[in-house]
Amino acid sequence: TFPLRVIELPLPFPTFTETLQWPALHNSDPASIWMREIMMQEASRMAVPL
Repeated sequence: TFPLRVIELPLPFPTFTETLQWPALHNSDPASIWMREIMMQEASRMAVPL
Protein backbone atom coordinates (compact mmCIF):
# COMPACT_ATOMS: atom_id res chain seq x y z
CA THR A 1 0.00 0.00 0.00
CA PHE A 2 1.01 3.60 -0.49
CA PRO A 3 1.43 5.93 2.50
CA LEU A 4 -1.53 8.20 1.71
CA ARG A 5 -2.73 11.01 3.96
CA VAL A 6 -5.83 13.21 3.97
CA ILE A 7 -4.79 16.82 4.55
CA GLU A 8 -6.46 20.24 4.49
CA LEU A 9 -6.18 22.13 1.22
CA PRO A 10 -4.00 25.23 1.50
CA LEU A 11 -6.68 27.35 -0.19
CA PRO A 12 -10.48 27.57 -0.15
CA PHE A 13 -12.18 24.96 -2.29
CA PRO A 14 -15.48 26.05 -3.88
CA THR A 15 -18.54 23.93 -3.30
CA PHE A 16 -20.24 22.41 -6.30
CA THR A 17 -23.49 20.68 -7.14
CA GLU A 18 -23.66 17.40 -8.98
CA THR A 19 -26.68 16.72 -11.17
CA LEU A 20 -28.09 13.82 -13.13
CA GLN A 21 -29.62 14.36 -16.54
CA TRP A 22 -31.38 11.89 -18.78
CA PRO A 23 -33.76 11.95 -21.74
CA ALA A 24 -37.44 12.25 -20.78
CA LEU A 25 -38.22 9.03 -22.63
CA HIS A 26 -36.24 7.17 -19.92
CA ASN A 27 -38.25 8.60 -16.99
CA SER A 28 -40.19 5.34 -16.56
CA ASP A 29 -37.55 2.89 -17.78
CA PRO A 30 -36.85 0.42 -14.92
CA ALA A 31 -33.14 0.13 -15.77
CA SER A 32 -32.73 3.91 -15.85
CA ILE A 33 -34.63 4.31 -12.58
CA TRP A 34 -32.42 1.66 -10.96
CA MET A 35 -29.22 3.32 -12.22
CA ARG A 36 -30.31 6.79 -11.04
CA GLU A 37 -31.19 5.41 -7.60
CA ILE A 38 -27.80 3.68 -7.29
CA MET A 39 -25.96 6.83 -8.38
CA MET A 40 -27.90 9.00 -5.90
CA GLN A 41 -27.30 6.54 -3.05
CA GLU A 42 -23.57 6.45 -3.71
CA ALA A 43 -23.30 10.21 -4.17
CA SER A 44 -25.08 10.84 -0.86
CA ARG A 45 -22.82 8.31 0.86
CA MET A 46 -19.70 10.04 -0.47
CA ALA A 47 -21.00 13.50 0.50
CA VAL A 48 -20.26 12.86 4.18
CA PRO A 49 -17.34 15.10 5.22
CA LEU A 50 -14.11 13.38 6.22
